[in-house]
Amino acid sequence: MIIRWLACSCVVICAIYCSRFETDAVKENLEQGKTKYQEFKAQTQNDKTGPCWSNAIQDLEESCSDLNEDTMSRLAYSFLTCHLQQHKRKIHICEDNASIDSCTQTLTDTMFGIYTSFVMHTHNMCFYLQSANWQNRLDQTVDKLHDNSEKVSQNLEIQADQQSHLLIGMHAMSDMNTDILTKTEHLQHFISRIFSLVEKIGYLQQAFYDHFTTYEMLLFYTGSIITTLICTSFPGVNRARPMLLCCTALALTVEQAIVQYGFILQVMLIK
Repeated sequence: MIIRWLACSCVVICAIYCSRFETDAVKENLEQGKTKYQEFKAQTQNDKTGPCWSNAIQDLEESCSDLNEDTMSRLAYSFLTCHLQQHKRKIHICEDNASIDSCTQTLTDTMFGIYTSFVMHTHNMCFYLQSANWQNRLDQTVDKLHDNSEKVSQNLEIQADQQSHLLIGMHAMSDMNTDILTKTEHLQHFISRIFSLVEKIGYLQQAFYDHFTTYEMLLFYTGSIITTLICTSFPGVNRARPMLLCCTALALTVEQAIVQYGFILQVMLIK
């Protein structure tokens, strides 16, 4: 187990050192590419060789996104041509239809060494330009994400405020509904009391009406008795007087009892 642990530790340590070495190498290539790009860019201001450097830099910027071995070799040869032109040395022109190998075969060993260094410079400059382009796109993406996050945050704040106002409105509406229900209950209770009072007034009115009806009934029976007495005062019909008076008295008693019972019942209902 200890041996395995030591082996794993060695692998991890080696991986860490290799990654650090690769990171340092990448940083070094970026710095060299940046330095050479700025150096060659400054050469474009030269009155005599400026156009040559400008064309070479333009070709570099346009070709780095799709760089292959042939393109990198031709770019390096273009930089070599500008370098030789700047130092007033013999220029070896490489035509577009000619292969890069045929062009480099005409170079001396010294020139080929310089050409090889320009190949490395071209590779580092392309790496720097691609990294800068990628960093630029990354910065733009981050800025867009930041702007979008701010917009989303603002929209969330607006929605939160709207929801807060909506909740306040809903609470106010709920309180209003509760108040309306309470007032409705009070109104219903008041109306029921009014109807009850009207009903009691109707009972009382009916009672008084029945009471006055009793007086009318007494007048009626009094008139009936007087009429009976007058009609039975003649000979031959005076024998029917007692029976008629008894029937009248009995009818009066029964009707009076019914009226009194109804009056007492209506008074009790009013109470």
